[in-house]
This record gives sequence, structure tokens and C-alpha cells, in this order.
Amino acid sequence: MNEGGQRRPRLDVAVLASHFGLRRILKVRPLSDADLGSHLLETGRGRFALRPEPQRSELELKREADFQNFLQRQGFPAYPPLADRAGRFWIDWEGAKFTLHRLPGRELGKFDPSRREHLTALGQCLALFHTTARAYRRGSELRYAPERSWQLYAQLREQMPPYHKRVQRLLDDEMRYLSDALDPKLPRGPIVGELGPRRFRLRQERVQLVLGCEPHARGPFLLDLANAVNLFCYADGRFHLPPFEAIVAPYDRTRALSLAEWDAFPNLLRFSAFRYAALSLRKFVESGREAALEHEFENWIDRLTVLRRERDGGLDPLLRTMAIGYDYRRYQRARSEERRPPHGAVGS
Repeated sequence: MNEGGQRRPRLDVAVLASHFGLRRILKVRPLSDADLGSHLLETGRGRFALRPEPQRSELELKREADFQNFLQRQGFPAYPPLADRAGRFWIDWEGAKFTLHRLPGRELGKFDPSRREHLTALGQCLALFHTTARAYRRGSELRYAPERSWQLYAQLREQMPPYHKRVQRLLDDEMRYLSDALDPKLPRGPIVGELGPRRFRLRQERVQLVLGCEPHARGPFLLDLANAVNLFCYADGRFHLPPFEAIVAPYDRTRALSLAEWDAFPNLLRFSAFRYAALSLRKFVESGREAALEHEFENWIDRLTVLRRERDGGLDPLLRTMAIGYDYRRYQRARSEERRPPHGAVGS
């Protein structure tokens, strides 16, 4: 029985696997890496993970499978489910849904943001995702639209504790500023979105699996980079240049940032911090004001104060690097225009 008194489905892994044509199962054991699935199946065709999909509709699973298979066909290390004999990407078993996923032949390591080589791999992976996924045209930008963050904050604003009046004024001012400052014409398409370390698996300093790629995670590509910088380049009350360079430089080598993106980078950092502040505020309010969640919210406010230049926090070296990137891209554009033949010129 579960906590609600309902009977849990009795999982017969062999029967479930037979629906996917895996008749020769050599070994079954629980998976220690719960993000990959609940059970590991070792078969004559390789290693597979069986993954429960609670509270997921068939339409959601179908759309995600379509997107993830598209990514994999283009060479991106997504984690798509296998189709069963009926062509479905899931199976119902005693009222529960499960998907089956092929695992690489060797064990994978988890992402460690304290390691520079892992940050480099992340930058390369984000750029590869953006260049690969931009051809996928289905999906909505609603989830990561700025208006969604404005609405979320407006709903929570009056529930903030009275001692957060100064923070409330800061967020009010930031929302007004960003509403006018964000560039709606930046290159955009599918994005990774939430960049928690649990979504990435690596081997030999290369990302081998990216979990949870969704077609409805869409927005400016630069938002992924801004999220990565806010999450992994800020510690002890300040931003740090080495992890910033470890992420951004390989990204720019793999997918060159445009002039507009270099110019918009500071504002996207501010929007990213505002969005995470609003999300952490919601968790704090819904928890009944747990102290740990309030601390998380205040950490995002600390980032915003640095990004707004209200206190020193290591931002200047990052801004200088962005300015260098902007100037170099502008120089490249000028050189390209100089080499272009005059309009109407006829080649010999």
C-alpha cells in the first residue's frame, strides 16, 4: 500500500519488457540512479532502463518521444523512449505508465559543476542542442515567456512577508526595467530550460545523455546560457570569471553568439535571476515559509543586486569578457562586409 491506502502496481519487469520485444532478459536489478529509471534490464540487445511516468498524459509522452527521437536522429545525446510493438512509446501496467530507454554500454558519471571540464562539456552541449533543435518547429514559448514570470510574481507579491518590503521594491523595479529592455528578436527555438545537474550524464568529459528534453521548452537560446552562468558561476556572494569562461567560450566556438546576443547578455542574466527568484518565492510561499526555501529566494535576490550594479560581486570581469566578445563579432562583421563584392559587380 502507498500512503493514500491505494495498492501499488506489482511490477512484472519481464512482462513489461516483452511488450518491447526484449525476450532474453539476462538480469534485472533496481537502478541506483533514479533519474534514469527504476529498474535496469540487461538483455542480449544491451542495457535498458525502465522508467515510471507518474501523472503523465499519453499526449505529453507522445510529444516528448517525437522531439527526443528527432534530436537523437540528428546526433544529439537525448534520452528517447523505445516504441513497443504497437508503435507506442509507453505501456500501461495496472494503472501506471512506464517507458523503456536504451542505456549506453558503459556506466555514466553525474555532472559536477565544480569541475571545469564538466562546465566546458556543458557549454558545448548547450550549443549543440541549439543548433540541432532549431529545425524542430513544434511547441510553445509560453513556459519561458517573460510575461509568465511577471504574472507569477504579481500573484505572489502580496504574500511576501512584511520584512521583505525592500526586496519587493527591487523586484517591482526590475520587472518594469526588463519589460522594456528585453530584446524580442534574439535567435530562438527549443531550449534545455531548467539546467539542474541531475539532467546531464557524462563520460570522459563529454555529455552522453541529456534527460527531460521537452518540445514546449522554447525561448531565446541565450536564456540557457544565462541560466548556466547564474547557476554555476556564482558562489560566496559573487560571480567568478573562470567558470564563466569555461561555459561561454566552448559555447561560442560551437555556435557563435551574434552581436545582438553579446549585447543582450547582461539583460538576459537579469531576467534569468528574476525568473528563478520568482520560482523560489513560490516554493517559499507554498511551503508555509520554510527557512531553507527563504534562504534560496534570498540567494537569487543577492544575484540580482550584483547584476543591477547595486553592490560589488565580481560582475565587472564578466562584463569585460562580454564586451570583448561583442567587439570581436563586430570586427568579424566589418571584415566580412569589406570582402563582399560591390553591389552589381560581375565576377570575371
